[in-house]
Amino acid sequence: MKSSKKSLREKYSIESIIYQILLLHEGPIIKFILKDVDFEFYPAIDHWLHFLSNHHVEELALWSPFSDQLMPYHLFTFDHLRHLYLAHVFIRLPHAFKGFNKLLRLDLVNVVIAPAEFKMLISKCPMLEYMDVKDLYNDLGKLEIDAPNLKSFCFSGELVLICFKNASHLSKMSIRTAFDAYSTLEPTESDRNLIEVLGILSSLESDGGFLLFLAKGGEPHNLPWHFNHLTDLSLSLIRFQYIVEVKCALCLIRSSPNLQSLEIESSTSSKADMETATQYLKAQQKHKIPLGRLKIVKISDISGLEPEMEFVKLLLLKATALRKLEVVSTYIAKEEARSNMLKQLLVSIEHNRRQIIFIDIRYPSIVLTDFFGRQLA
Repeated sequence: MKSSKKSLREKYSIESIIYQILLLHEGPIIKFILKDVDFEFYPAIDHWLHFLSNHHVEELALWSPFSDQLMPYHLFTFDHLRHLYLAHVFIRLPHAFKGFNKLLRLDLVNVVIAPAEFKMLISKCPMLEYMDVKDLYNDLGKLEIDAPNLKSFCFSGELVLICFKNASHLSKMSIRTAFDAYSTLEPTESDRNLIEVLGILSSLESDGGFLLFLAKGGEPHNLPWHFNHLTDLSLSLIRFQYIVEVKCALCLIRSSPNLQSLEIESSTSSKADMETATQYLKAQQKHKIPLGRLKIVKISDISGLEPEMEFVKLLLLKATALRKLEVVSTYIAKEEARSNMLKQLLVSIEHNRRQIIFIDIRYPSIVLTDFFGRQLA
């Protein structure tokens, strides 16, 4: 015999369920999350947001299954928001939008917004401290940011231009973008503005695409500004076989005299002239590279190629205060290359009294040394 009982969802619509929850709730609603709901299919969402806007909501997250879903009007009437997360939506600011005066964190994921609208949105969040933008869609690939209290800025996606009008408190930045297509263009005033902003950072995370951005108009040896405040640098997908990326990486490192922590993720490509990069890195041993404060280095996804090993030797030579070097290998095509890399590291241990850790993901083998170069058990 089949049960005559119906599920809650069969008996009531999702709209009526949410209405009942909202109406029966007593007191403030601090956090509200609505995920994978078609805003056009559920026009009641704007009514829910209108209701919530009067209940001191501090954290609001809205996901749409489609990126062309226009944000409901009442989203822009919240006065107490501290964290706003929007994903897969289309933003058009209403003329009456006064801003989010208490907003501290803004997350935008796969959001469609015009450059002028983005500029206005950010400028009307005067307390904003943290911003995370992923795959932003606008017509010009342009971001203009006026956020005097911004401390942390993260971006990933395609970008042509970024300009910080006011970001004097910015200390941490993460940029992962395909600058490759624009690396042959001449530097612009906005590019110089970004490099100037980098000078106030204490932490920077980026990738090989950003290094190509630094190479606009040529291969730099020195940047026009020193990054005197930068203490932590993380670079991912660096192709040591490509001379342009090697030069740009060293340029960035050379321009950061107070660097204390360096993390690099290597990326291997067979279509490159390794000899040119290798000879360049060997020649740098005779040049001044101010790394006297660098203490910790981690290089991951290393494959034992000659340019990678020359880079390791260069760091050991120039980083006189280095305490720990961690080398992580995830793929080495030939056992001979792995054996050669171990030999080179052991030679470095003999000549440099540093702690060196070698980790091979494929083999549970780790080589450890103490600060005096003695191998540990």
